[in-house]
Amino acid sequence: MKHEYAIQIIINTSAAVLATVIINLGSLIFQFKNNEYAVIIIEVVVFLIFIAINCILHSYKCKKCNTALSMKKNLQTYNEVGVIDIAPSTTKGKGSTENILSECDNNFFFMGIAATKWIKDAHNFDEVMKKLLMCNGSVRIIMLNPMCESAKHLSTALGKAEEYLKESVLKNMRELREYKKMGLNIEIKVYSHMPVFRIAIIDNQKIYVGHYRVNDNGEKLPQLILQGKNKILFKQFFDYWNVTWNDVGLKTINLDMIDNEEYIKKLYDRR
Repeated sequence: MKHEYAIQIIINTSAAVLATVIINLGSLIFQFKNNEYAVIIIEVVVFLIFIAINCILHSYKCKKCNTALSMKKNLQTYNEVGVIDIAPSTTKGKGSTENILSECDNNFFFMGIAATKWIKDAHNFDEVMKKLLMCNGSVRIIMLNPMCESAKHLSTALGKAEEYLKESVLKNMRELREYKKMGLNIEIKVYSHMPVFRIAIIDNQKIYVGHYRVNDNGEKLPQLILQGKNKILFKQFFDYWNVTWNDVGLKTINLDMIDNEEYIKKLYDRR
């Protein structure tokens, strides 16, 4: 027992030291560049490293103790930084798009690639959008620019035609336009790079965050479930979302113009 406590102390101390070193290095590197993205990403990575180290510790302890009890104790530790649960998939169970949408009462914010799993795969998407319309809620979605080079590269990496993501994104935008016509407060912006994180924010109260892997349909893609506005990891991902949304480099989409060929051509970005 003492041996296990010693290992835990060593690992957690190492994590704390590593966190301090990375934050200080990050501050030195970026203090003269005013790079909000870099600072936020460094802080996020630090805490993801902390979680990863604790997951390694959890694996070690599970060999010698009850798995369920150990996981519960670890989740209590994670809760201190805002992690209230871990969903093992984005297609089923508590991490599915349908389940996440069922928790939405006021607003829905998403950052991803094409939002297809929400618009096409979630059977309650239409119901939730109309509920938000009735309560004067809002929807904000950041998608991949359908006219950027990254969309072509990702399409081919998926084994699809170059125009695959362009067509998917534009088709989904047309679906979203119908809710705008109904009066829903919906805004769409696009970036021209492959996103690192897949982020869904529900009512500004809960965040579901995972990372993208090429040729992964999400069935085995885990997500952290974050809650607690004063908890550090929740705050960092919430700030990361807001910094991204307010980035002047993003293009705001006029949904009324997406069938206009000239308008779509102007979205072109060689990145």
